[in-house]
Formats: sequence, C-alpha cells, structure tokens
Amino acid sequence: MVCLEDGITSCGFRKMAAYVLRHNADTEACYVTTNRYRGIRNALFGGLGSGGALTADEAAEVALGLVGADLIVFSSMTGYADLTQRIVRRVRELSPSTFMIWGGIHPIIHPEDAITADVDAICTGEGEFAFEEFFDAFKQGRDHTTVKNFWFKRGDEVLRNHFLPLMSSEEMEALPCRL
Repeated sequence: MVCLEDGITSCGFRKMAAYVLRHNADTEACYVTTNRYRGIRNALFGGLGSGGALTADEAAEVALGLVGADLIVFSSMTGYADLTQRIVRRVRELSPSTFMIWGGIHPIIHPEDAITADVDAICTGEGEFAFEEFFDAFKQGRDHTTVKNFWFKRGDEVLRNHFLPLMSSEEMEALPCRL
C-alpha cells in the first residue's frame, strides 16, 4: 500500500493499512512525501503550496521500489494525482502484470479522471469492507469485478459498480489505527 501525501498524519490511509494488514500479513505500508503542501519544512520556512513535486528520477525510484508486488494499492488526494499517475505509469512499464488499484480522495471525487490512469481499478467509496471482499476474490482467483465501491477496467470497457452502504459509526470506531 502506497500513500502519497505530505501530511504526517495520513489518518485514513493508516486506518486502511491497518485494516488490510489484519487480512494479509504480507501487507507493507509505504509513505511517499514530496514536501509539496503540508511538509514540516514548508511549514517552518513558508513554502506551503510551492513546488516540491518529485522529479522524474525520484518518481522512477519510488516505482522501482514497488516492483515485485503482486498487488499495489495507491492512496492520494487530488493534489497528488499527477504524481500518482506518473508512478503508476512507471510501475506498469517495469512490471506489466502487477495489479494496481487507486483509492483515496481523488478517485472518490474525480473517478472519471482517476480511471484514465494505468491502473486496473479505482476505489470510489469507503475502502475497508470493499477491499476485503475484493482481496478475498482476488487471492482465490474468483471474479472480483463485481465488488461494490470499485470501478474495474476490462479492456477498453470500464465496469462502474454501485456503492456499498456507508459504515455505521460503530463500524468506523472498530477500525484499527496504525500509528
């Protein structure tokens, strides 16, 4: 799992990563920061919102570090959409068979843009329960393309699945938090 965000909290991603770790002990969480928006350096020296995006070489280095995974899940906000797409594109070049999913705020609020990335699927809603269902089908070799809260690519076609009901406050409180 890969988080592209410059904040130090990444609360949503941390909860998601902890939830996925419960279902797959091989899960690794990677945090990629760019010093772009809310980095400590920018906060201290007044550069909030300026430059700081990863160079092409740095994005390629991130992609190289992800090669070898069977499944990669990216999470990013809209401010990191271009970076996410660059890293995804490079991973696809290096490892064409790796299954890639993009989740987080950007695919939720801009799914028509996110699905154009070189990913196999995007998560368009709450990811925890949807990913659990997807992952069970994926690892068992069953059809995973009907899982709600996801859009899947099948050739030139996009399968746009409906939404799961939102989690209750009790379900949300029961989610683990990885610090």
